[in-house]
Amino acid sequence: MIPADSFRHCGVLSLAAGFLLAGAILLPGCAVVGSVAGDVGTGGVEATEKLFTLGKVEAFVRAPWQDGVTASRQAADHLAFKAVREETHPEQRKLVYTDDRGQNVTITVIRRSAEATEIRVDVGLFGPGGLGQLTIQEILRGLPAQGPKPAPTNDKVN
Repeated sequence: MIPADSFRHCGVLSLAAGFLLAGAILLPGCAVVGSVAGDVGTGGVEATEKLFTLGKVEAFVRAPWQDGVTASRQAADHLAFKAVREETHPEQRKLVYTDDRGQNVTITVIRRSAEATEIRVDVGLFGPGGLGQLTIQEILRGLPAQGPKPAPTNDKVN
């Protein structure tokens, strides 16, 4: 014969298991937090880097940075983007545009040296990556052709 107290304990255990199961079903964020925390030790840095670069494209070119700004404006014009604002910093320019669907496209042109320029295109974390790639391709197409530079000579002219 099973004592009556055993049924009471089973009821309490069933109730507790039911609450745990309901919590697991209704609160999936707990499982997500656990998997994110687990990822930190195993490749979390790589996942964070991918998340940071999502929606961003960059190129380094051999051209004066002013040429990069001109090519960026022409690319935005060719792609029919609407100008939103422009921010000027020393040897750096940030051009912000929007497309017909309201997607922001931010182009940053940074001087690295007299002949080296960094160009970044950012369409946002959830923006279409292809739009960033198309924009940078159009910018690169607009830059003046850069052939090989002649080697410096030590010849003196009298």
